[in-house]
Amino acid sequence: MGKADRIVRKVLVFFIMAMPSLLLIPVILHFSDQTLSLFPLKKGDVHDRVSLLRDTMAGGESSIESFSFDSEQLRIAYIHKKQEGPTADIGITFYPEKEKSSMDLSGYDYVTLSVKEATAQCVAFLITKERPDVPENRPGEQPVHTRYIKEMRVSPSLKDYKINMSEFMPETVFSEPSRPAAGNTSYKKVVSFDLQFIRTHEWLREDETESIIIEEISFHRKNGVWIAFFTGGVVLIYSLLVLLVVGKRKKKKISLPQYRHLTFINYRDTDVHRIKEYIKDNFYDPDISTIKMQEKLGVPSFRIFNLVREEYGHSFKQLINRIRIEEAKRLLEESDLRVIDISYKVGFNDSSYFNKVFKRISGISPTEHRIRKN
Repeated sequence: MGKADRIVRKVLVFFIMAMPSLLLIPVILHFSDQTLSLFPLKKGDVHDRVSLLRDTMAGGESSIESFSFDSEQLRIAYIHKKQEGPTADIGITFYPEKEKSSMDLSGYDYVTLSVKEATAQCVAFLITKERPDVPENRPGEQPVHTRYIKEMRVSPSLKDYKINMSEFMPETVFSEPSRPAAGNTSYKKVVSFDLQFIRTHEWLREDETESIIIEEISFHRKNGVWIAFFTGGVVLIYSLLVLLVVGKRKKKKISLPQYRHLTFINYRDTDVHRIKEYIKDNFYDPDISTIKMQEKLGVPSFRIFNLVREEYGHSFKQLINRIRIEEAKRLLEESDLRVIDISYKVGFNDSSYFNKVFKRISGISPTEHRIRKN
């Protein structure tokens, strides 16, 4: 492996060890605050972020009996007055934070309303945002905005409400009634968010006080899809890096050119054959030994000893004695030579030792063998 390959391998191993830590990011995103709260107001926010909307501006006679809020609750009580024609109704407007001209609500999936107490009524959520298709206004001109609205019923028995951002529908265009609403629902430059209490004939309780206590108004963003994509991407890249490292560990198979095989001789078989031939022709030599065979054959004596034991299961001396006894048996049966002459003829220098070896191998003496066979 070259120096460059070692460097690449070290880099891959480093990333493999470091990438599991990236999985902490989706965990942090999952538990991080993905909520934009309009109410309760953040600590330090001033009261001019919230204002009241009265239908008296449009000639109505509805009245607000009480209005207050603190760090936990917003309370409003009002009386609707029956009147012919459209009115602006009663509502609460929330503005961006101080020193900000707009709020960015793009990417949020739904808005929630938490109510502690409420009388039965109809509530409208309104999002007012700048028109992205209108050029910047000249100095002194009124800005051109678009409003999106969603109405719902508030019940005394239900405390929490949820509205998907996709449910908001364009309502009107201020300052430019002849132009249609843009229909752009990116909500990137939202200038205000209204909560209006609408007067309807079927719900109208004229001259009766209606009230609502609000605990929270928040926008929420879902990160589940992005977390899944991010986690899947990290796992995929991690798997590819592991495969690269494992692949580099495997040695590349080298393809050899075609070549002609060399001939060879099995020296063991050759040596065994030469040993057999030598013993066959020289077993009767009283001085036969592995040392003498080494001088004649050029095969080391220890190799002769080992090959004889491997082939016959006997030591060299035991093999020679057995061959000599077999030949002595033949001579005892086929000739009238004396036992002592036969012992010398087959290679024994001592006839008494011959008799001893013969009886150990055959179980009887040479003389008894001759008698039995004849």
